[in-house]
Amino acid sequence: MRLARVLALLLSLAALAAPAASAHHPAGVPAEDAARGLEYDGLRPATADGPCNGVGYELTAGVRIGCTHGPDPAPAGVDVRETPPLAELRASTEAAAPVPCIGDGTSGMRVQAIYARPSDRPSQYATVEPLIQGWSAEMNDMVRASARGARDVRFVTDEACRATVLNVTVTPNAAENFEATIQELALQGFVRNDRKYLVWMDASKYCGIAGMYPDSRVRQLNRNNGPLGVAALVARVDTGCWDGHTATHELVHTLGAVQGGSPNATAYGHCTDEYDVMCYTDGAGTMLRIVCFPRSTYEARLDCNGDDYFNVSPAPGSWLGLHWNVANSVFLEGGVVPPPPAAPTALRATSAGQTQLAFEWASVSGAVAYGISLDGMVRENTGFPRIELNGLPCGRSFELGVEALDARGETSARAVASASTLACPDRQPPVVTPRAVSGKRGQFIKLRYGVSDAAHTRETISIYRGTTRTKTLTTAFGPSTSGQSVRWRIPANAKGPLRFCVRAADRTGNPSETRCAPIRLP
Repeated sequence: MRLARVLALLLSLAALAAPAASAHHPAGVPAEDAARGLEYDGLRPATADGPCNGVGYELTAGVRIGCTHGPDPAPAGVDVRETPPLAELRASTEAAAPVPCIGDGTSGMRVQAIYARPSDRPSQYATVEPLIQGWSAEMNDMVRASARGARDVRFVTDEACRATVLNVTVTPNAAENFEATIQELALQGFVRNDRKYLVWMDASKYCGIAGMYPDSRVRQLNRNNGPLGVAALVARVDTGCWDGHTATHELVHTLGAVQGGSPNATAYGHCTDEYDVMCYTDGAGTMLRIVCFPRSTYEARLDCNGDDYFNVSPAPGSWLGLHWNVANSVFLEGGVVPPPPAAPTALRATSAGQTQLAFEWASVSGAVAYGISLDGMVRENTGFPRIELNGLPCGRSFELGVEALDARGETSARAVASASTLACPDRQPPVVTPRAVSGKRGQFIKLRYGVSDAAHTRETISIYRGTTRTKTLTTAFGPSTSGQSVRWRIPANAKGPLRFCVRAADRTGNPSETRCAPIRLP
């Protein structure tokens, strides 16, 4: 690696001015400078409500196709418009160890190296291919040293375990801005979500630039971790900055560093605790601190203090223990995102009322809360393995869902159980239908009537001579039917007119109307 250039990077960046906002970039970032590779064509400041908010820029082509932190400037003394001599480039690759053999070299999540040249330039592929393979090995050395041997870059490799370098030709326009680079690569099929595309562009526009998503969630489906449905991320390094250090910086951006909110994050996708591959003065308000030294060692290391973006064993509860950690990227061998918590078990209803249901379940190891949903709609969180839900409609069946949440915000699979609230209160009164009867004095007759109600009822039957009540009969609670009756003996001296009236009530006290029918005498 051209170490002298790299070591001069901070000194040069400290002198960069931070102008007011322009049409191409927001306030605070360095001014456009063609010699340093600070070109903003095709970059649009991220919108506050868009998916790139927190990174800096969005790349669009009618539709949004990705995010980027913007171009990284060249070190002091480097003019990206000038190509270094080949002898210097070859010397920078001599000390690197070989790229490790990982599996069959192609399956799974991989970093694909690409040599790309605009069609108006002659190809240098035969000369540059072994250099890119050497720089790829140097990149892996940096990652491995940063992980104390526990991580390697999953490059696409050939049968000899050399990094495979694809030979790609693009239009001159694709060399002029990063958005056009991504568009043309996509048209040539470089869109796989299981690839990070590291483009060594035979052009003189940038030093380095890369895609990155603002996503600090600790989960396998972090947008920087290659999930389906998310645009593939591209890193680009131009000839003036061809070396392993710059390429590592840009690749690590595509792996998700540095996320805003980390302890030492800048506002522009980098860090402030030097010395570190990803830290530099990248804009207004960025103040650097020397935390890790010697400089000659840590300039080639990721996350010098292991607290912002890369740590193979972060402390439980630390920022990296609770947020996205590039060391867990599936594009690194050994990178495994910690699994989510287990789903709750033994979920059951413990009580039910007309407007209330209660549930409980077994505690889940590592859970700090439980997310509750009812009939698929998110309802609330609880810190305990139980929940009581009130204010529910009566007489209905419900499906309760419970998910365990850990301290990282990861959620488990959902456990479900069904239960019903008790039947609604009976507010429907019975309906009585007395029927006219005939009988002789001194004989027993049946006073017939019907009762319609969903519940058991009890009836009060009153017998009247004119307006005077002469007898009252009461039944026990029983089923409501249309053919009910009570026996009554007509007095021998009875005089008309006679009638009987029926009034019913259910167990909740709902009374019917009183209805009457005549008792006919000969």
